[in-house]
Amino acid sequence: MPHFFIDEPVKDFFEIIGDDAKHIIKSLRMKINEPVILCYNKMEYSCRIIEIHKDSVKVELLNVKKCEAESKLKVRLFQSLPKGEKMDLIVQKAVELGVDSIVPVLTRRCVSRPNERSLQNKIIRWQKIAKEAAMQSDRGDIPKIFNAMAFEDAIDFSHNLEKTILFYENGGDSLSRLIDSNLNSVAIFVGPEGGFEDSEVAFAKSHRTELCSLGKRIFRTETAAIVSVATTIYEFERNEI
Repeated sequence: MPHFFIDEPVKDFFEIIGDDAKHIIKSLRMKINEPVILCYNKMEYSCRIIEIHKDSVKVELLNVKKCEAESKLKVRLFQSLPKGEKMDLIVQKAVELGVDSIVPVLTRRCVSRPNERSLQNKIIRWQKIAKEAAMQSDRGDIPKIFNAMAFEDAIDFSHNLEKTILFYENGGDSLSRLIDSNLNSVAIFVGPEGGFEDSEVAFAKSHRTELCSLGKRIFRTETAAIVSVATTIYEFERNEI
């Protein structure tokens, strides 16, 4: 069923405009009485089309429910900026897996160091990728892509969440011991190509950050990002059951 994100809750009726209306009219060629789902703030509004105009589509609300695709655990991925277009893949897959938001982080071993203008253009691109991935995976909200931060600032920012975990190739606790069903939010840090420097790990540990191992094998940064998000949400939902 077609799935669109909106900026306000649906009451009785709602008018879809802009690119979404064009997509419904020209690409999907939808008709009167066909169903659509509108999503706002992790809620799903099941609607049916009642009017189609040149540049807009009017729908009627049928029912509303909480989106079942959203995890109860808020996971914020702090991803060290990788080379090339790897971040595109990381954003896409992390959103599909259920991440709540993503923060690009500039660590000491980051090879990619775009200037401010280029970085802002990348943020816009990643936010678009996040929206497309959220639509594809029937998410109830679009994860936010934050502006890039220095590592130390990112560690401080992560303390807005209940727990901060840094995935470290040189060892740490098991994820099953760090994640439980009583947790509401968690920040997870993934390093760049070459990993975190010892000084960064020491700084993180001194600022209420727990180290975690992803096992005996060393992953590429894009693989580590996908595995860390997937296993964090899996451990929470497994314990929740």
